[in-house]
Amino acid sequence: MYVIQDDHLAELNWLNMWGDFYFHKKLNYLDLHWFSFNGSGIAMRFGLILGDQLHHQLATLKALDRTRDVILMAEVVEEATYVAHHPQKIALIFSAMRHFAKELKAEGWRVRYHAFQYGSPIRSLLDFVQAQQLLFPVTELVMTRCGEYRLQQQIEKHWSQQLQLPVQCLDDDRFFCSPKQFRHWASRYQTLRMEYFYREMRKQTG
Repeated sequence: MYVIQDDHLAELNWLNMWGDFYFHKKLNYLDLHWFSFNGSGIAMRFGLILGDQLHHQLATLKALDRTRDVILMAEVVEEATYVAHHPQKIALIFSAMRHFAKELKAEGWRVRYHAFQYGSPIRSLLDFVQAQQLLFPVTELVMTRCGEYRLQQQIEKHWSQQLQLPVQCLDDDRFFCSPKQFRHWASRYQTLRMEYFYREMRKQTG
């Protein structure tokens, strides 16, 4: 397993432009205003966006309301180290995430962003969501289905219970085929061959 060492943190220091979004920072005036506004009875939801979901037409963003909901994004050790990654790849992903968060803010979204800190108690995405629950009275977590099977299984099996919160996973409409559609296709065959699946997709998409 690859672990980011101290000498690699220098490569990430140049990314550290969003320190005011660290989870342990005090809420600024805008955050306090946001909290009190939504504390008046208007339902608020979290929208979690992952590092490979940086798209302005993402299903999560389509489902949420920028006037009341809060976007969560986090650079966490668990997702950066569960398999070996080149440190430059991690730096590029984090950079893209920070730029995307900045774009969302410019569009009027409220963004809570956790920047990478190796010694942080926030080790996983679940840790970050739980930390934000202490600050915002949300009624639901909305996200787009993960492209990574391991994480999607964790979310489906454990997150709702651990968060004591409904978790809605939306289909990722950036793909031609949804998991439900693929399962339906696969149920017709005893042996799965990619060639047959490609034929089905070509018929569907023209």
